Amino acid sequence: MLAKSFKPSEPKVYTNVHVDQSGHLDNDWYGPAVNIFRSPHNNKDIDYESYYNMIYEFIYNRQDHFMDPFDSYDESWGVITSVFNYDNNTLNFEYTVSYYESDNHYSDEVLTGDKAQKLINFKNNSEHLQGNIIRMSFDGGGDEGYVHENGENETGDQIIIPTEFTDFGYRILEREFGGWEINEGSNGYITLDFSKPNEVKYSIDINLNGEESITGEYDFDIKLDL
Repeated sequence: MLAKSFKPSEPKVYTNVHVDQSGHLDNDWYGPAVNIFRSPHNNKDIDYESYYNMIYEFIYNRQDHFMDPFDSYDESWGVITSVFNYDNNTLNFEYTVSYYESDNHYSDEVLTGDKAQKLINFKNNSEHLQGNIIRMSFDGGGDEGYVHENGENETGDQIIIPTEFTDFGYRILEREFGGWEINEGSNGYITLDFSKPNEVKYSIDINLNGEESITGEYDFDIKLDL
């Protein structure tokens, strides 16, 4: 795989092996992703395809070790970088683990006037919306988010949430948590409280994800026999 007669001007070769969001090595996503140094005359010092395959197989056969940092976080993904150093003829490994960090937020407000009265009138005229508490759930992710049509009342009974209420849910989510619909894995509840006359109290309980990452090194330092 390695030619003894040539040493490139830059003494390192990098390649990456990717870990998907399920915490598995991605068979279709590995190869040169940082820098590959060649001679000015394009002399071939490494059979790169064999080199990439060797690195992949080496990591694959030691998954218990290499996957440990990724297994420490739910839905983590990232990259394992191998560095071949011509100066000391060794292979070293580093990793970058990306993951979502979830933060909970809560807000509440009281609606009065015409906006409240529209919701009150619709609820009073609906035979399906019994009780004073209506709870709607929502989820975000990808390019869209959804306020679900299935909800519950104050006793926990399942109810169908009318369009007038889900539309209200979309409006207040956009106003108070803009971008919730594209936040991967965001979710929560909107609670409407009709306990007091002429007003509607609403609250939003939402989990928002932010992407975090950590880096580190593996304790592999392999001497290649040239």
